[in-house]
Amino acid sequence: MADQTIVHLTADEIRGHVESMLSQHPDGALKDMIRNQMEARLADFPDGVAVPMAVPNPGVQTESPTAPEAADEGPARAAAPTGQPSATTDTEAQAAPRPRTVLEEAAALVEGEREDQYGHPAKSFQRIGELWTAYLGVYVSALDVANLMILLKVSRTKDTFHRDSYVDIGGYARSAERIAA
Repeated sequence: MADQTIVHLTADEIRGHVESMLSQHPDGALKDMIRNQMEARLADFPDGVAVPMAVPNPGVQTESPTAPEAADEGPARAAAPTGQPSATTDTEAQAAPRPRTVLEEAAALVEGEREDQYGHPAKSFQRIGELWTAYLGVYVSALDVANLMILLKVSRTKDTFHRDSYVDIGGYARSAERIAA
């Protein structure tokens, strides 16, 4: 069972949850820092738009008993804190686009942003392979580079789920496929 679920909360709902948790602690510099960091991260999201967030799954032991729980059906959705009106209705939450899968995100990155930055993986990974060959004194092909990068990411996921590592694994697998073609 996954440790986290993606829920969709508006910026106001996030603020409500954070303020609810902060109200249990004394005022001070730490609370101010948390509020400032939260506001900086929420500044990019338009008012009323649901922001996807990873939260612990219900029934999974967590350190924070105040973590919002996701709904059982439909797109994951957390309840607003007591006294806080929800900025989106259940109908709006159900109409929200589903989050991209790890593989969809990987494909979009590899064939979009990453290719724009680094070029086709065959050329980029060949260049990396040549550098690693010179450094290690053994031949490293472009396909070896993709496989070794996958192993690096697998190592990072040994004890816990890191979604970005799995996105990268999918991206390197897609790159390997494109290199082999």
